[in-house]
Amino acid sequence: MNEHSEITKERDQYRQVYDFMHLKFYNNTDSYSALMSEFLKLAKNKDPEFLSNLKLLRKKHTKDLKIKNAKEHLKALENDN
Repeated sequence: MNEHSEITKERDQYRQVYDFMHLKFYNNTDSYSALMSEFLKLAKNKDPEFLSNLKLLRKKHTKDLKIKNAKEHLKALENDN
């Protein structure tokens, strides 16, 4: 697969996760769906504060997420053997 196909595939996966979460909690009283809708609206409008917060969160959690994913991948490989 080329890089464009990989990006398209990942985008579609994220879209599916968003749709699932949005619909699963659609009638939930904690208004998770409303929060997700608000985040989507902020992202579509390229709200500077939203984008700044997203950048900070990514910077803060990227290393931890990579470590977690590596550990999960290693565990899966160990279970295959």
